[in-house]
Amino acid sequence: MSVSELSLQESSWLQKNKSAEIFAELELLLRDICSRLNVSSKVENYGIQHPHSSQTEKFVLTSRVNQDALKATVTLLDENIVQSEISLKHSKVPGGIFRSVANPNVQWKIQQLQDTGNQCARALQITIKFGKQRYEKCVQRNGYDSQSEQLLLSVLESVKSLVSDARTCLTMPRKKSLLELCQFQPTKSFVPPLPHDILLSYYISSTKLVCAAYQVITMKTSGTQSVSVYQAEAHLPHLVDVLHHINAIFSRVQDLTTKFNLLKLRIDSL
Repeated sequence: MSVSELSLQESSWLQKNKSAEIFAELELLLRDICSRLNVSSKVENYGIQHPHSSQTEKFVLTSRVNQDALKATVTLLDENIVQSEISLKHSKVPGGIFRSVANPNVQWKIQQLQDTGNQCARALQITIKFGKQRYEKCVQRNGYDSQSEQLLLSVLESVKSLVSDARTCLTMPRKKSLLELCQFQPTKSFVPPLPHDILLSYYISSTKLVCAAYQVITMKTSGTQSVSVYQAEAHLPHLVDVLHHINAIFSRVQDLTTKFNLLKLRIDSL
């Protein structure tokens, strides 16, 4: 048997025994993620969808270090903040505690949640369209050959890239600059308004919703500025499952693509 024939035989065996399994597993996990992030409607040919009515959820954010420094209550509707209440220790307000409520009249979106949902919806779309449909047609026409292997690996690489980006969205947040926070319209909806030296930000860190208050202090003598940061946080239970699924998808895809790569290396060395 020639090297090329051996390579094709090994690839065919691997595809036959693993392709249907990996596509079914990816679809199951991605469907669950899309359901939890309420982005199933963004996926074409999703199939039967159960009616989903978004509901608000309220989370209480507390500080792990100094519990009196910052407390917040946030009401979320999917990726949108619909209400925020804060309690912040501040020496320049009567009683030393500043309290305020925001019912924003402009959209206050946590971009990380939207981006994560969009990436996973695209990954599911690729899995259904190219994994279940196009790959199966390719196999029906020509069997498990080099063309079907190339399509399989292309789908897996695309899915891995998308879920990797989704994981990065959650675990490595791009925090707004102080200038961006100063110009951020939703935080201007607090009543009473935030103190002039306070900037506020909400973001996701892994499975936690974080509220960060930045106090910009200007030294009267030198004019130099320093920034004190206070944080409060709360776990978002649905993100625990989302991140677990994302890690599982990445691991499964990496494992199968490694098998194909090792097969190619072994054949090349013959």
